[in-house]
Amino acid sequence: FVLDTSGSMADEGKMEKARNALLFGVRTLRDGDRFNIINFAGEEHLFEDRLTEVGNGSKSRGEEFVKKLRPNGGTNINDALLAAMKQFDSSNRPKMLVFLTDGRPTVGETVIERIIQNSRGTKVEGLRLFTFGVGYDVNTQLLDKLAEENRGRADYVEPKEDLEVKVSAFF
Repeated sequence: FVLDTSGSMADEGKMEKARNALLFGVRTLRDGDRFNIINFAGEEHLFEDRLTEVGNGSKSRGEEFVKKLRPNGGTNINDALLAAMKQFDSSNRPKMLVFLTDGRPTVGETVIERIIQNSRGTKVEGLRLFTFGVGYDVNTQLLDKLAEENRGRADYVEPKEDLEVKVSAFF
């Protein structure tokens, strides 16, 4: 799970909606699943340094990590995306990446074509990337292309819509 925690996520209750959607995702994990949570603004922060298996309180620790997230800073989509893609190994396990953001890249690499090229260079065999754009200022070109090139789907949530409902329907 990758969550944008840039300052703009404070607007219109986006952070609270995204947090609830992410908590729903963590709570739906089953025994044997592996997961990680990455939040990003100007830089990314990882819940764990690698994918962690569900069990031994990992879901509860993940929930606590999510509950402490606060919006602050710019939007470094490139580095967060690459850090998330590097979490996966070459096993035949299903690989799913859920990426939630409300904006456009403003920190680090901001050129859309380079971000797409960087993701191609970090290509993960079998990865399915699902992007959720929140609000009206989302770079749909970037999110659509990332989802398309990684066998996923892009979805968008308008400010008045409920992100939690959309993400829970996805799960």
